[in-house]
Amino acid sequence: MNRSVYLALTLLIILSIWMLSGALQTDENAPVVEVPPVSEKQPMRVKVEDLVARPIVQELVIQGTLAPLREVELKSQLATTVQSIVASKGAMVSAGEVLVRLDVEDRQSQLKQAKADVTYLALEVDAAKQLLGKGLNSENLLRSAEADLARAQAQQEKAEIALSYTELLAPFDGIWEQRYVEKGSHLDIGQAVGRLVDNSTLKAVGFVSQQAVGSLSKGQTVQIRLLDGREAQGKLTYIANVGDAQTQSFRIEADIPNSNAQLHAGASAEISIETGSKLAHFVAPSVFSLGQDGQVGIKSVDESGKVVFYPVELVRKDLTGVWVTGLPQALSLITLGQGFVQEGDLVTAVRG
Repeated sequence: MNRSVYLALTLLIILSIWMLSGALQTDENAPVVEVPPVSEKQPMRVKVEDLVARPIVQELVIQGTLAPLREVELKSQLATTVQSIVASKGAMVSAGEVLVRLDVEDRQSQLKQAKADVTYLALEVDAAKQLLGKGLNSENLLRSAEADLARAQAQQEKAEIALSYTELLAPFDGIWEQRYVEKGSHLDIGQAVGRLVDNSTLKAVGFVSQQAVGSLSKGQTVQIRLLDGREAQGKLTYIANVGDAQTQSFRIEADIPNSNAQLHAGASAEISIETGSKLAHFVAPSVFSLGQDGQVGIKSVDESGKVVFYPVELVRKDLTGVWVTGLPQALSLITLGQGFVQEGDLVTAVRG
């Protein structure tokens, strides 16, 4: 390596050392550059609405069904055939009206014979009494005649009952809802012939929880609403004293007048019962939030601008919102932005 190369390397090393030494030194007279502080986070803006509690009627609302006031299945008391159908299926009938006639067979003649026997034996008893009064007859003969007469009277009564069974009568006013036989049908004793239903008053039947049954009493007003929007009103008439073993719920019944027959048994109905009144707030479903422990509630802003969470309880609902309890009488409800803030956050409340 020649002398010129050594000289170049030496100058390069000296230059590097000089540059490094200048970079590591601090100029005491150099101006100080200040770093601006990080600005604090601005409170989030939320929209609020001022609410005040109002008194409302408290209701118990359950799902139920409409049932007839009463119904009965008519059965044949004889082994015979159907002679004629008098009432048409679905007809309105009155108490005592003939619905179906059965074959009389020889029952008319049996009754006629029984009546004749009673008449004859009654004369025998009278004759025995006269002879006994004259001393021409014994007490035992009179008692025997009286026993024969009693048996004949019992036979006559039996024949009359059998003959009455050949006409099936309506036990009350109602609708001949079902008929299971036709003319000529053979019937056995106890065989069902048809079903009579009294729809003049319907029973709204439902089940309430054990927590709610204590708030009910007979005579309370009951409102029903059918699926087609029709409504009717009645009175609570029955509250079960023993709950269902499986569901621990209690059966209730309410009488709903139905003199115009516009309501039909078997239809589903929403049953509402007024149970008192209380203060509540009306809110839209969109304002609900979940608390940290999973409770359903709403968020509001207090006087210091902090978010407060209140668990609520549903009292009533309608088409536009719900009534809830569990809130202060007056509060500023967060209606927009509640999903972006947490309890304790400082916010800017915007009204309107």
